[in-house]
Amino acid sequence: MAAPQDVTLKQLDGKWTLNKKLSGSTDPLLSLQGVNWVIRKAIGVTTITLDVSSYVQDDVLRIDIEQTSSSGMSGTTEKRVLDWSPQPQEDHIFGKCTVRTRLVEGIQQDGKTIPALEQQTPVSNEKVASFLKGLSLADGPSDGYLAGEEDIFVHFFVRHLEKDWTAEQIWGFEMIDDDRHWVRRVVVANVEGDFHEARLVYDFLGKK
Repeated sequence: MAAPQDVTLKQLDGKWTLNKKLSGSTDPLLSLQGVNWVIRKAIGVTTITLDVSSYVQDDVLRIDIEQTSSSGMSGTTEKRVLDWSPQPQEDHIFGKCTVRTRLVEGIQQDGKTIPALEQQTPVSNEKVASFLKGLSLADGPSDGYLAGEEDIFVHFFVRHLEKDWTAEQIWGFEMIDDDRHWVRRVVVANVEGDFHEARLVYDFLGKK
Protein backbone atom coordinates (compact mmCIF):
# COMPACT_ATOMS: atom_id res chain seq x y z
CA MET A 1 0.00 0.00 0.00
CA ALA A 2 1.24 3.47 -0.86
CA ALA A 3 2.06 5.84 1.99
CA PRO A 4 -0.64 8.53 2.43
CA GLN A 5 0.36 12.16 2.01
CA ASP A 6 -0.23 12.89 5.71
CA VAL A 7 2.43 10.33 6.67
CA THR A 8 5.70 12.27 6.87
CA LEU A 9 9.16 11.83 8.35
CA LYS A 10 7.98 13.67 11.46
CA GLN A 11 4.86 11.52 11.64
CA LEU A 12 5.80 8.01 10.56
CA ASP A 13 3.39 6.39 13.01
CA GLY A 14 1.95 3.14 11.74
CA LYS A 15 2.89 -0.32 10.55
CA TRP A 16 5.19 -0.88 7.59
CA THR A 17 6.54 -3.93 5.81
CA LEU A 18 9.72 -4.26 3.78
CA ASN A 19 8.93 -4.69 0.08
CA LYS A 20 11.67 -7.09 -0.95
CA LYS A 21 10.79 -6.97 -4.63
CA LEU A 22 11.45 -3.23 -4.75
CA SER A 23 14.34 -3.20 -2.25
CA GLY A 24 17.99 -3.92 -2.86
CA SER A 25 19.56 -7.02 -1.37
CA THR A 26 20.56 -6.67 2.28
CA ASP A 27 22.78 -9.77 2.28
CA PRO A 28 26.00 -7.99 1.16
CA LEU A 29 25.45 -5.32 3.84
CA LEU A 30 24.81 -7.85 6.58
CA SER A 31 27.85 -9.87 5.51
CA LEU A 32 30.07 -6.79 5.74
CA GLN A 33 28.63 -6.20 9.23
CA GLY A 34 29.71 -9.67 10.31
CA VAL A 35 26.21 -11.14 10.62
CA ASN A 36 26.46 -14.92 10.33
CA TRP A 37 25.15 -16.87 7.35
CA VAL A 38 22.26 -18.53 9.18
CA ILE A 39 20.80 -15.22 10.38
CA ARG A 40 21.33 -13.61 6.97
CA LYS A 41 19.43 -16.39 5.23
CA ALA A 42 16.62 -16.22 7.80
CA ILE A 43 16.31 -12.47 7.23
CA GLY A 44 16.29 -13.09 3.50
CA VAL A 45 13.20 -15.32 3.55
CA THR A 46 11.14 -13.77 6.33
CA THR A 47 8.55 -10.98 6.14
CA ILE A 48 9.80 -7.99 8.12
CA THR A 49 7.28 -5.65 9.76
CA LEU A 50 8.03 -2.32 11.44
CA ASP A 51 5.82 -0.74 14.10
CA VAL A 52 6.77 2.94 14.15
CA SER A 53 5.97 5.56 16.80
CA SER A 54 7.09 9.18 16.60
CA TYR A 55 6.77 11.73 19.38
CA VAL A 56 8.41 14.80 20.91
CA GLN A 57 10.08 14.57 24.32
CA ASP A 58 12.13 17.36 25.90
CA ASP A 59 11.65 19.36 22.68
CA VAL A 60 13.38 16.64 20.65
CA LEU A 61 11.73 14.45 18.02
CA ARG A 62 12.06 10.75 18.78
CA ILE A 63 11.23 7.77 16.59
CA ASP A 64 10.84 4.26 18.03
CA ILE A 65 10.77 1.26 15.69
CA GLU A 66 9.83 -2.25 16.80
CA GLN A 67 10.89 -4.73 14.12
CA THR A 68 9.38 -8.22 13.96
CA SER A 69 9.65 -11.11 11.52
CA SER A 70 7.21 -13.74 10.30
CA SER A 71 9.73 -16.51 11.01
CA GLY A 72 9.51 -16.02 14.75
CA MET A 73 13.12 -14.83 14.94
CA SER A 74 13.62 -12.32 17.73
CA GLY A 75 13.09 -8.78 16.52
CA THR A 76 15.03 -5.61 17.21
CA THR A 77 14.18 -2.20 18.63
CA GLU A 78 15.42 1.11 17.26
CA LYS A 79 15.14 4.21 19.44
CA ARG A 80 16.12 7.29 17.47
CA VAL A 81 16.76 10.61 19.25
CA LEU A 82 16.97 13.24 16.51
CA ASP A 83 19.42 15.71 18.05
CA TRP A 84 22.67 14.10 16.75
CA SER A 85 23.70 13.10 20.26
CA PRO A 86 25.53 9.74 20.53
CA GLN A 87 23.14 7.06 21.74
CA PRO A 88 24.07 3.50 22.75
CA GLN A 89 22.43 0.65 20.91
CA GLU A 90 22.81 -3.09 21.42
CA ASP A 91 20.89 -6.04 19.99
CA HIS A 92 21.39 -9.73 19.23
CA ILE A 93 22.04 -9.17 15.53
CA PHE A 94 24.53 -6.29 15.41
CA GLY A 95 25.97 -6.11 18.92
CA LYS A 96 27.16 -2.88 20.55
CA CYS A 97 27.01 0.34 18.55
CA THR A 98 26.87 4.11 18.91
CA VAL A 99 24.13 5.83 16.92
CA ARG A 100 23.50 9.45 15.89
CA THR A 101 20.29 10.67 14.21
CA ARG A 102 19.09 14.08 13.02
CA LEU A 103 16.83 15.92 10.61
CA VAL A 104 18.57 17.58 7.67
CA GLU A 105 17.20 20.16 5.26
CA GLY A 106 16.60 19.62 1.59
CA ILE A 107 18.46 21.64 -1.02
CA GLN A 108 18.04 21.97 -4.78
CA GLN A 109 20.49 20.35 -7.19
CA ASP A 110 19.83 19.94 -10.91
CA GLY A 111 16.11 20.38 -10.36
CA LYS A 112 15.92 17.75 -7.62
CA THR A 113 15.45 18.05 -3.87
CA ILE A 114 18.33 16.31 -2.11
CA PRO A 115 19.45 16.17 1.54
CA ALA A 116 22.11 18.63 2.68
CA LEU A 117 24.34 15.69 3.47
CA GLU A 118 27.48 15.89 5.59
CA GLN A 119 28.76 12.42 4.77
CA GLN A 120 30.00 10.40 7.73
CA THR A 121 30.95 7.20 5.90
CA PRO A 122 34.79 7.04 5.87
CA VAL A 123 35.01 6.15 2.17
CA SER A 124 36.24 8.61 -0.46
CA ASN A 125 34.09 7.31 -3.29
CA GLU A 126 31.62 9.65 -4.97
CA LYS A 127 29.14 6.78 -5.34
CA VAL A 128 28.43 6.90 -1.58
CA ALA A 129 27.21 10.51 -1.52
CA SER A 130 25.40 10.14 -4.85
CA PHE A 131 23.46 7.14 -3.58
CA LEU A 132 22.56 8.69 -0.21
CA LYS A 133 21.44 11.92 -1.91
CA GLY A 134 19.06 9.95 -4.12
CA LEU A 135 20.91 10.74 -7.34
CA SER A 136 21.73 7.13 -8.18
CA LEU A 137 21.03 3.49 -7.42
CA ALA A 138 23.50 0.63 -7.31
CA ASP A 139 22.68 -0.21 -10.93
CA GLY A 140 22.26 3.25 -12.44
CA PRO A 141 20.53 6.64 -12.18
CA SER A 142 17.58 7.32 -9.89
CA ASP A 143 14.53 9.59 -10.04
CA GLY A 144 15.40 10.62 -6.49
CA TYR A 145 13.35 11.77 -3.55
CA LEU A 146 9.95 13.37 -3.84
CA ALA A 147 10.01 17.16 -3.77
CA GLY A 148 7.86 19.02 -1.28
CA GLU A 149 8.18 16.40 1.45
CA GLU A 150 8.58 19.14 4.07
CA ASP A 151 12.05 19.58 2.51
CA ILE A 152 13.55 17.50 5.31
CA PHE A 153 15.23 14.12 5.57
CA VAL A 154 16.39 11.87 8.40
CA HIS A 155 20.16 11.32 8.58
CA PHE A 156 21.37 8.35 10.62
CA PHE A 157 24.90 7.12 11.33
CA VAL A 158 26.02 4.11 13.37
CA ARG A 159 29.50 3.00 14.34
CA HIS A 160 30.15 -0.47 15.72
CA LEU A 161 32.11 -0.43 18.98
CA GLU A 162 33.90 -3.75 18.47
CA LYS A 163 34.05 -4.32 14.71
CA ASP A 164 35.34 -2.07 11.95
CA TRP A 165 32.10 -1.15 10.18
CA THR A 166 29.86 1.89 9.94
CA ALA A 167 26.38 2.32 8.49
CA GLU A 168 24.88 5.54 7.18
CA GLN A 169 21.26 6.10 6.19
CA ILE A 170 19.08 8.77 4.65
CA TRP A 171 15.33 8.41 5.03
CA GLY A 172 12.88 10.01 2.64
CA PHE A 173 9.97 9.29 0.33
CA GLU A 174 10.20 8.20 -3.29
CA MET A 175 7.71 7.49 -6.05
CA ILE A 176 8.25 3.89 -7.17
CA ASP A 177 5.91 2.17 -9.65
CA ASP A 178 3.51 5.13 -9.30
CA ASP A 179 3.23 4.67 -5.52
CA ARG A 180 4.64 6.83 -2.73
CA HIS A 181 6.98 4.79 -0.52
CA TRP A 182 9.05 5.46 2.57
CA VAL A 183 12.64 4.52 1.77
CA ARG A 184 15.82 4.10 3.76
CA ARG A 185 18.98 4.36 1.66
CA VAL A 186 21.77 2.52 3.47
CA VAL A 187 25.54 2.41 2.97
CA VAL A 188 27.64 0.00 5.06
CA ALA A 189 31.43 0.39 4.95
CA ASN A 190 34.55 -0.87 6.71
CA VAL A 191 37.95 0.68 7.42
CA GLU A 192 39.47 -1.01 4.37
CA GLY A 193 37.21 1.08 2.15
CA ASP A 194 34.86 -1.74 1.16
CA PHE A 195 31.21 -0.69 1.02
CA HIS A 196 27.79 -1.89 -0.08
CA GLU A 197 24.59 0.05 -0.58
CA ALA A 198 20.90 -0.83 -0.66
CA ARG A 199 17.64 1.07 -0.94
CA LEU A 200 15.07 -0.37 1.47
CA VAL A 201 11.51 0.27 0.28
CA TYR A 202 8.55 0.01 2.66
CA ASP A 203 4.84 -0.55 2.07
CA PHE A 204 2.42 1.19 4.43
CA LEU A 205 0.09 -1.25 6.21
CA GLY A 206 -1.95 1.33 8.10
CA LYS A 207 -2.04 3.58 11.12
CA LYS A 208 -2.36 2.29 14.65
